[in-house]
Amino acid sequence: MSIKVFFMLAISLLTFNFSHAYDSSWYKSDYWSGEYPPGFQVYKKGIKVLGRTSVDQNEVPSVSCILKRNKYAPGLALPKATYVEMTKIVDMFAKADFDFTTHFYNPVTDMFDEKIISIKAGDKIEYLAYGAEGWFQARHNGITFDADQSIFENVDYPEDVNGVSPFENHQWIYLSCVNNVSVWLMLTDLMVSSEDDIWIDGVRSYFHNPY
Repeated sequence: MSIKVFFMLAISLLTFNFSHAYDSSWYKSDYWSGEYPPGFQVYKKGIKVLGRTSVDQNEVPSVSCILKRNKYAPGLALPKATYVEMTKIVDMFAKADFDFTTHFYNPVTDMFDEKIISIKAGDKIEYLAYGAEGWFQARHNGITFDADQSIFENVDYPEDVNGVSPFENHQWIYLSCVNNVSVWLMLTDLMVSSEDDIWIDGVRSYFHNPY
């Protein structure tokens, strides 16, 4: 199955501060990855959190937001929200010459055309962003393409260091609050422990099946 993502309409007023919040070693996607992207449900009234004014993990959350009772996940028609995912770009290097077969969308035919990318030993391939079911976006010589797990057999890439993976991604959401403000929240802002999947009181995990 090809990557299924849900692109939200870009709102020009919400693009501020991306450039100096994350540098060029990060890749921005207008969706949350996964066949069933993560989401959350606010099931109690009066839940207050601190949000940010921009997509910046280093900004100290300082904007008080009273969350609306609702379900939030990419692909839902309501409520209106903007979803952004920032992924750390991982440099991978070809171990030998190889050809990789991918597919590009052709808007004229509304079909996916097969394309073979010839990669030489030592070439850099950038891991950009995960999609779903093992597929991810990669870039070679300035060309972005869909890749699957088989490409890892042909490249060298960083290993985990002290249990920390080089593949890192952050989910962000821009939403409106009961107290008439709008804030950026990093998904982990709503968690007590992301490793143990423990959420703050009044919020719980929610997955939306869009198919």
